[in-house]
Amino acid sequence: MKNYLLIIFFLTGIIAGIPIQSFAQQSATALKTRQAFFDLSTGDVYKFTATYVYPMRGPSRNLTPDYTMIFSKDTLNGRLPYFGVATSVNYGSRDCGVNLETNSFTYTQTIDKKGTCVIKYQLKSSNDIMNITFSIYKEGKADLSVNFLQREGISYRGVIEKIALP
Repeated sequence: MKNYLLIIFFLTGIIAGIPIQSFAQQSATALKTRQAFFDLSTGDVYKFTATYVYPMRGPSRNLTPDYTMIFSKDTLNGRLPYFGVATSVNYGSRDCGVNLETNSFTYTQTIDKKGTCVIKYQLKSSNDIMNITFSIYKEGKADLSVNFLQREGISYRGVIEKIALP
């Protein structure tokens, strides 16, 4: 009886150890892939498609897939919805969402301890948008946070993909 228990205990330990090694190898490979994939200095262009929005006030909402932000090392171009409170607005202004097309900014790109790629854009020419932060996670998931000068901040969740230039 002792031998059976010892054999079962030994086999359980071997079987339980296999997924742990596999997970560690996958994590290291995924980190290297993210570092190579999200390197803006290579001139690649990426497309963020927002699927969910988190306003500062009010409920979170699902979005249709036509709200996107295209970014690279030298351009930011996108159209995203805005739900929130503006502290001041120009008279007759029709700028309701996050409409952006600029190449006047600086950015920093870092990878934190958890392997998340964080890209921070500091805009120079925008009248209202102050900075944009992308947090890129495993498997192409991403968060986008936009901070404004005259409006409440807003966050988006979605997917990110590399796009080919024509």
